[in-house]
Amino acid sequence: MKKLKIWIFLGFIFFLPISSLAKERIVIYALNAKILDRPLINCEALAGYLNQKSKDFSFSCLYVDDRYFRDVKSPNFQLAIVNPPIFINLKERFQDRETKGVFPIFNIYSYEFSRKGLQGAVIFTLKDSSINSLSNLKGKTIGIVSDCASCFALSLYELNKIGIKEDHIKLKRLGSWEKVIEAVLKKEVNAGAVRTGVLEYLNKKKYINLNKIKVLASKSYPDFPFLVSTTLIPDWYLVYTREASPKLISTLYQALSDLAQMKKEIPNSDLMVILPYEPHQLYVIMKELLIGPFFPLRKMVEAEKQRLTIIYSALILLAGFTIFYLLYLYRKNTRLNKELEEGKKILESLLEEKSTSLSIISKKLKEEMEILETMFKNIDTGVALLNENGLILKANKTFQDIFEQDLKSLLGKSFKSLLKEVNCEISHDIPDKKEISETKNTIKIKIDNREKFIYFREIALEEILKSLAIVRDITSEKKWEAEVTRYTQLETLRVIASGLAHDLNNLLSSILNNTEILLRKGSALPYKILEKLQAIKNTCLRAKSITQELLVYGKSLILSPELFSLPEFLREVTAFALAGSGIKILYSFDPRIKSIECDKNLLSIALHNILVNARQAMNDKGIIKIVTELTKPYVMLGISDTGPGIPEKIKKDLFKPFITTKPGGSGLGLFSANRIIEAHGGKIEIESSPGQGTTVKIYLPFSEKEVSPVEAPQLQFSTPESKKRILLMDDEIEIRESLKELLESFDFEVITCENGEEALQLYERDGPFDAVILDLTVPGALDGIQTFYELKKRDPEVKAILATGYAYKKETLDAKALGFKEVLIKPFSLESLLEVLDNITR
Repeated sequence: MKKLKIWIFLGFIFFLPISSLAKERIVIYALNAKILDRPLINCEALAGYLNQKSKDFSFSCLYVDDRYFRDVKSPNFQLAIVNPPIFINLKERFQDRETKGVFPIFNIYSYEFSRKGLQGAVIFTLKDSSINSLSNLKGKTIGIVSDCASCFALSLYELNKIGIKEDHIKLKRLGSWEKVIEAVLKKEVNAGAVRTGVLEYLNKKKYINLNKIKVLASKSYPDFPFLVSTTLIPDWYLVYTREASPKLISTLYQALSDLAQMKKEIPNSDLMVILPYEPHQLYVIMKELLIGPFFPLRKMVEAEKQRLTIIYSALILLAGFTIFYLLYLYRKNTRLNKELEEGKKILESLLEEKSTSLSIISKKLKEEMEILETMFKNIDTGVALLNENGLILKANKTFQDIFEQDLKSLLGKSFKSLLKEVNCEISHDIPDKKEISETKNTIKIKIDNREKFIYFREIALEEILKSLAIVRDITSEKKWEAEVTRYTQLETLRVIASGLAHDLNNLLSSILNNTEILLRKGSALPYKILEKLQAIKNTCLRAKSITQELLVYGKSLILSPELFSLPEFLREVTAFALAGSGIKILYSFDPRIKSIECDKNLLSIALHNILVNARQAMNDKGIIKIVTELTKPYVMLGISDTGPGIPEKIKKDLFKPFITTKPGGSGLGLFSANRIIEAHGGKIEIESSPGQGTTVKIYLPFSEKEVSPVEAPQLQFSTPESKKRILLMDDEIEIRESLKELLESFDFEVITCENGEEALQLYERDGPFDAVILDLTVPGALDGIQTFYELKKRDPEVKAILATGYAYKKETLDAKALGFKEVLIKPFSLESLLEVLDNITR
């Protein structure tokens, strides 16, 4: 027994080292990028975590610089951690090799420098630098880490977008982010580019003071708290090659996928992993800039430029030959001129004889000149005569009025400089004598902060080495074009909104009717189902207010005023509009104002639009104050916010449709609110200054009535002694069948039809009926009103009800005047229909 225990002990001692040696050693090649001597991506933490999770592999790290990945002939490693440019470089270089390829497993990033696996670049300079925008960097020196850094590609792309190419700037490669920042602070470079998070990290470590830094072209993205100047791209990649075994890849997925799903950090680090993004955007950027794997294409472009240079040189030689030939022609022309001089003497005698006739012609020319001068002074187009240098020699009154300068200040002034005074640049030259040139422009000028649009045309007068500048003020035409466009858009919106409201009302009617049918069978259904059915019914009736909001954009608004408590109403609307925000609400109600008489639904829409505008302006934080004040004959409702205020230049257009300051905004909020308030006989005033917040004052007619508690009326429908006969016309089969079933459950006899033609046939065959329910709109057939006219010819006593989804259509509003007993707006409740039928069939 003792010997057996000894052998077991010896086997255990020898088994341990043998099993550990059986683990396959995996080296993770990590790009060496450090900040304050700490790796940006802590490879050791990743390796340690994988060693804890893996029984078959032993992971370790090897930090290499970007030259290793750039010069490697074949990806002989299994795993690597690289930045996006190096990943694209490797992928492009080895994508066509069957046995060698590079593939992403996860994006890996540090929470100190990234969010959601995204990064960008920050382009910055000193706070007191004269550089205030990217356009100021042309010809300047910019410090970068290296050509393989993501911030290099992103920064170069932002400059390229505004026309600043790589050869327009000087790039200084400094090797690390700290050296880039030090070079900017020491003014060794004009600006620097680093990845996102670096400035904040060094500021937190008190290595730099962010107050001395100015970020250029600053951008912001949701849930991305870092300073950024560029678009966002994926952060670093954990990649594998075809050298990696399926078992190794499976081990990595099993170990890291749970962390990615739960959004947890790798233990003992600030690293996080997510499923890999596709680096398509950076790929497009690098290809457009011809950097990274696309750098060889740049040599091809340079070769093409050299070829074009040779062609241009040949053209210059040809031009020189042409000039030489023209000089020869000039000398020949001089010789001919001498011969002509002799002929001139002969002609002079003949000219003398013609002098009398010339004097007559001269007189006529003088008269024509006087006519032209009168036209020049009085024409409603600005005209100026320019010399060969573009200086104004003469200008008419209209020209002076357009530029708001008198003739004395205009004479001798360059026309180009005049345009520069009014913030405009001319990109072409005044034509010389040998050119036949005509240019046309429509340009915008600014005089005393007032903008004008002018049509500008320049005509060369070749024979006298002068030119005409013709200017016409087209500001009113531009404004008219804008108004026509806005009106067209509004008309389109009205048509669409009206159609949507009609279709939605029809759908709600079908749902409401079928719900009523189920409720009528309530005794056979469980109580919980009855509760749900009642909730569906109430929701359908509340959804009717949505169609009202759509119809606010229509041509006319019809109000349904009711008396209600103003303070209670304001608290309800405000609480709903600001729900979920961090905004503090302050109320101040005038005790003299107890109630108000308005269309409650429409007023709710108007106030909701104004409150949402305030909420968005304050980014869900700040204070909103709601005030009421009696200013007879009005009640003033004041809504004040602590937002940034409204720019002065758009204040006058606030109530026009499609005017907005918010990206993605519709520009219809204040427009619809103003329509609703004006329909009530009120008005809206807006007080706002930049940085001082905004106050919207709404004035509505004051009412001295007070709200008194009234019990909801109970439906008293009298069951008829004999069945009442109803003719129902509707083109929607769901509405016809469901409404028929409902009415028959109340002991009505209902006959249905699809259109007006069928209704007339049924009325002639089976009429008269106790009541006729007609749908207003029937595509391709007689509609409700046309059918009603025909029925009145057959039965002047016909009792008709108009049912429609068009709440504010003109025909709907005039229906009672035409003879309809009642108008029901879809979706209508069963109670309201029964009440109407009870009233007209008694």
